[in-house]
This record gives sequence, C-alpha cells and structure tokens, in this order.
Amino acid sequence: MSDAGPDPDTRQRFLLRAPSPVRALATASVCAVVGAVLLVLWAAHSWPLVVAVVAVLLLAFGLALVLAAVLAQMRLQQTVEVTPEGVTLGRGRGRRMVRWSDIAAVKLVGARLVLEPAQPAGSAAELLNPGGSAEPTFLALLAALQHGLDRDRGYRPLE
Repeated sequence: MSDAGPDPDTRQRFLLRAPSPVRALATASVCAVVGAVLLVLWAAHSWPLVVAVVAVLLLAFGLALVLAAVLAQMRLQQTVEVTPEGVTLGRGRGRRMVRWSDIAAVKLVGARLVLEPAQPAGSAAELLNPGGSAEPTFLALLAALQHGLDRDRGYRPLE
C-alpha cells in the first residue's frame, strides 16, 4: 500500500519560525536584574553617581536586547501555502506566488530552500528555514512540495 499524499484539492499552510531566543532573553534579564539591584543599592547607601549611571545603562541594554531578540524572531518567521496551483511564500507583508509549472528544480542550500525557475529569465524563489532541516514542519513542507510537483508533472505512486 503506497502513500498518495494529501488530498490534491486542499490547501496546506506551513509556518516556519526561528527558535526562541532563550540566550538573548536570559542575558537581558540578568542585565535588568543587576541594573535594578545596583539602582536600589545606590539609592539606599548613597553610592557615587557612577553606580546609578551603570545601573541605568544595564537596564537600557537589557531592554534593547529583548526588543532586538523579539523583532529578529518575528522577521525570520515565514509562511508557506501549498495549493493545487502552486506555492505562495510569505514573509512579513510580502507575498510571492510560484506556479508549479514555473519550478524547474528545488534545491536545499544550507538553510535555504531554493525554487529554481523553469524560464532562464525568471528569478529563483528562496525560503529561509530558521529552525533547521530536521524540523517536523519543514519536513512536512518538503513532502508537500514533492507531492505538488509530482502531481503537476503527472507522476503517480507505483501500485
């Protein structure tokens, strides 16, 4: 018994996300706590003004690091929609639709999935996989791309 893949008339949506920025968030929290403790000690013990400046700088650095980590994670998020007509790649507000017949080859180059165009004048569509190639969502996306390309070219499972 062979696996024919998903129903050809369905839309499949994949959300590729970067892993949580745990290291950056931990560093930011340590900076914020140390900065807050220094600020309280400065106020309680009348320490020199330089201690207060260092405390405020640590708090500001911690806040900036949190913002940078969250924004970077949001920017790396991508959506891929596989339909009977083709593949729609989305990042932020931008969208790009690539029809199955316009794809000549699919290559995995490092963390990038490249959909090479059938026409020499066309530009390749690239998809960055921030989570790694062994991520289950990415493997399901690869299977959906393979199924869509096979269906478009008239291939079917051997029986």
